[in-house]
Amino acid sequence: MQKVEFVARTDLEIGDKVNLKGMTDVCEVYDIKAIHSLREKTVIFEFAVITKDGHTQYGFRRDELIYPTKGMYKNPRPTRYEQAMDIAQGYGYTADDAKRVAKHIFAKMVVDGATIGRVNGKLVVHKERLKPKLP
Repeated sequence: MQKVEFVARTDLEIGDKVNLKGMTDVCEVYDIKAIHSLREKTVIFEFAVITKDGHTQYGFRRDELIYPTKGMYKNPRPTRYEQAMDIAQGYGYTADDAKRVAKHIFAKMVVDGATIGRVNGKLVVHKERLKPKLP
């Protein structure tokens, strides 16, 4: 048996709204499966979606899904860096320090898989109420 480690990324997340090619209904990503081939050295993603009528359909490849759905967002969703800037600016740093803190937060989100969320209406990292420190 071979031990293999790999890093695979996709632009879709569970809960994202997508369209299936050839359909007009909006579906929700329910599950994501990463298929890793040792021989071909590839990672292929398969997605399961929940249709509007509540049925789950499996086995869609990325090229069969349209994301973001047309007209889905009136205002585009902020990027992770923009969310990190919002967090940094919320702590009262100067503009230059806020950029440095935002880069640090963004790196934590990308490298360490840190999550962000809202606690009492304020964006926070790892759902902790800790003030981020300058790197």
